Amino acid sequence: MINLINPELFDYAFPWGNHCNKTAINLEKNVHWLANSIVLDSVKEPSVGWIKDETTLYQIKEIKSDYSCGLIVSKDQYGFGVYTMKCKLPNFRGSWVAFWLYDVIPPPQGIQCEVDFEHFRKDACLFGTRHKLSFTYHDGNRADIIKNAWSCLAWDRKEVTIQLILQPDFFSWAVNGRTVMTIYKREVVQFPTKPMNIIVNSGFGNWGIQDDKLQPLVVTEFTKQ
Repeated sequence: MINLINPELFDYAFPWGNHCNKTAINLEKNVHWLANSIVLDSVKEPSVGWIKDETTLYQIKEIKSDYSCGLIVSKDQYGFGVYTMKCKLPNFRGSWVAFWLYDVIPPPQGIQCEVDFEHFRKDACLFGTRHKLSFTYHDGNRADIIKNAWSCLAWDRKEVTIQLILQPDFFSWAVNGRTVMTIYKREVVQFPTKPMNIIVNSGFGNWGIQDDKLQPLVVTEFTKQ
């Protein structure tokens, strides 16, 4: 078993930039490594980042934001196994955190599929506060072909366990021991048969961010078996 709560295993930006959902800048100072946890802050602050923009022949271009967040991306790539992340999710409108596997090597060398868990904290006009856990598979350059969401998270359970089981012919996501999504290799064009990078981030979505209620993403267990 690999304990992924280890700063030596991770970097803090993508090869092409450090922006997050075009709303925030990923900054290394927002990632705090404790003895048995990782804290990824969400901060309201003017921030300056960078991006290699394909429209300017991949020259580095400066980007600015009113927010910053924390992101870790593994230096090495990881393949089949069981990934377990226990975390305390932020509880403020506008939060958009994620745990995902993606090949950060650009095409044509890299594989272009993406395996995502995301937590969206929004306010629905009819139903009050909603916490939506979303599970998405991006199949290469095609549109998302299969998507499933487990959206009835009770907020008396502030800590959740997210598990990704990745095998040669299928992968599945589970929340607190309950399987919520399974993708089979036969169903897709570009199944993740090669190792990919592990990414975890706090973040923001542009839906009425509650600046006075910002909270971090706290990861209290993170392993690969």
